[in-house]
Amino acid sequence: MTWDSLPETVEAAPVPPRRRHWGRIVLGAVLGLLLVLLAALGLVDTAIGHRMIADTISGLRPANGLRYSIGRIEGSIYNRATLIDVRVRDPKGLVFAAPRADLHWSPLRWLDNRLDITSLRIPSATLAKLPETRPTETKGPILPGFDIRIGALAVDRLIVGRAVTGVERIGRLRARADIHNRRALIDLAAMVAGSDRLRVHLDAEPDRNRLEVAAQARGSAKGVLAKLAGVARPIALDIAGKGSWQSWQGSAIADVGPTRLVDLALTNRAGAYTLSGVLTPAPLVHGKLERLTAPRVLVNGGATLVDRQLKGTLALRSVSLSLTADGTLDLAESAYRTVRLHATLLRPPALFPNMTGRAIELRTILDGRFATAAFDYRLTAVRFAFDNTGFEDFHAAGRGHLSKQPVLLPIHAVAARVTGVGDVAGGILRNLTIDGVLRVTSKLVIGDDLKLTSDKLNGRINLLLDLSDGRYDIGLNGGLGRYRIPGLGVVDVQTTLKAVPGPGGHGTRVVGQGTARMLTLENAFFRSLAGGLPRLVSGLERTPDGILHLNHLVLTAPQIRITGNGYRRRDGTFHFEGVGQQATYGPLTLKLDGKIDHPTLDLVFKSPNDTMGLSDVVAHLDPTAEGFTFTARGGSRLGAFSGNGAILLPKGGDGTIAIADLAVSGTHAKGPLRSCPAGSTGRLPLRVAACRAHCCSVRWASISGSKRIWMRRRHD
Repeated sequence: MTWDSLPETVEAAPVPPRRRHWGRIVLGAVLGLLLVLLAALGLVDTAIGHRMIADTISGLRPANGLRYSIGRIEGSIYNRATLIDVRVRDPKGLVFAAPRADLHWSPLRWLDNRLDITSLRIPSATLAKLPETRPTETKGPILPGFDIRIGALAVDRLIVGRAVTGVERIGRLRARADIHNRRALIDLAAMVAGSDRLRVHLDAEPDRNRLEVAAQARGSAKGVLAKLAGVARPIALDIAGKGSWQSWQGSAIADVGPTRLVDLALTNRAGAYTLSGVLTPAPLVHGKLERLTAPRVLVNGGATLVDRQLKGTLALRSVSLSLTADGTLDLAESAYRTVRLHATLLRPPALFPNMTGRAIELRTILDGRFATAAFDYRLTAVRFAFDNTGFEDFHAAGRGHLSKQPVLLPIHAVAARVTGVGDVAGGILRNLTIDGVLRVTSKLVIGDDLKLTSDKLNGRINLLLDLSDGRYDIGLNGGLGRYRIPGLGVVDVQTTLKAVPGPGGHGTRVVGQGTARMLTLENAFFRSLAGGLPRLVSGLERTPDGILHLNHLVLTAPQIRITGNGYRRRDGTFHFEGVGQQATYGPLTLKLDGKIDHPTLDLVFKSPNDTMGLSDVVAHLDPTAEGFTFTARGGSRLGAFSGNGAILLPKGGDGTIAIADLAVSGTHAKGPLRSCPAGSTGRLPLRVAACRAHCCSVRWASISGSKRIWMRRRHD
């Protein structure tokens, strides 16, 4: 069979009766649904439907705290409607009220993703106050994904309440907008009598090679614009330019009072925008922001905007801070798309007045929605310090997600050296490493139970950094292990510390307890007093002034026990005052000041030797490179005595008491007394007033706590 042989008509096969029956049912169902839908649409546009719409709007509970209400709806909601008694409230009261609003629109255009309002006219309205909304995690797109046409928006009489500017004022507003199909047309004119004027014109249409931009704002120090900006100064803003979509050049200038806050050049080359110029916010801000931006900030940037994707670079630089950024802002999804930030702190005191440093840099990558974006950061510094405490060759890194405050900031930080804490603590903290999670707010950085390790230390720390003034406190729970203090010996230290608020909630106190055990004792003088290895237990408190207080300190050793109180200064030196008992010399009072391994000492012995009748013996020791110099005075059976000399403490050897002069009842003695395991021994030549031949001498021995003295005369 060929194509030409086919019959011109083909008789259709008959449709079975059952199939015709089901077709009628489906057709009837569709028609029925359409009728129900039309009836519902018709019902909505009745008095009952209008009431239902008003009640639904009044029942909305947005998370930001705003509430909307409409007294009643007149006319047709599908074309021309009159809204009676429109009100907007925030959690603290009425924000906006309009007795009547005439709306002419085409709501069914929404099915075509288009908001189409022919006109919205409000004869009279009141702005009672500026809204105060609640923070919310619900974030919409910065640029909407639908077309907008507002043919005419008019508020003929706008009453600005006293709560806005302090004086009730009258204003008006006119506007139109058409944003669709690669065109943006916006016109806005508003005024408040006696305080503010605003005009905005934008007409951008690439297909017609059109780009017109103009904006002008003027506001008094007590006007609405000043209130919105948060400055009580006159405001003047001018944005203008000339050219076409292919080539446009303009400027933006903003003055706040006598300060030129913004002076920028704007250009567009076929959709590629550039921005350059100067910002001067320092006279209008305070504290950290003022210091970081003074005297001005240089601006340089470029970007493209395609399909609501803003892609480009931005550089900001002042004498204190350099900040660069590049990447994409997704304005449809309110998200970062691989945005890289690089900040260099050029003048650390601008961030914190007590901070110094060199080569402090922060690099960060942001990706994801603005509120919950993932971040990856790297912080490095050749050196930075707060007051005298410094950190050298510092590196910190971590990854996490943005969130409501506090933001959780994982951290792995390493510092090769810690300076300004003394040679002892500096050696302990060499190659310091901290691991854990910080909690960060706009005011504080808090770290709980962070893991700390160094060449000599293992433990846990608590950290608190005040971002407003740079003050910080660190609490340590850990063990020092075997650590040698030069000139003193090997010590084992255990501490338990925690950070608590300071008086009146200001600053931070670090409180706890510490225990130290001497495993070896190299100082022969201290060893002779202690009679063995001492153990020390003390309450610890670091107050907001940086002083470490030693409260209820107890030192015990085989031959001595001392209790008292003291403190460690910020420079690492100590002061301590205590009372106690020494097995050989009895009750004593001790005052110590200076470096812990080589301090100045004041000792008072009540009755150190009954045989000689010594009483109220006062000794003062000053540290020297060889040991100590000393002076002494007191009472004895022969009368008051005084003496001076040196205590020599050679490394690896026994100590020697070199008496330069010991005077009592007209008799003078001098010579060395050597320390030995059993005590001290030596020969002291005498110079007696009745003996001019200087042939008398005293032989001294102190063995196991008992004193033996022999005196020999070699003449008649």
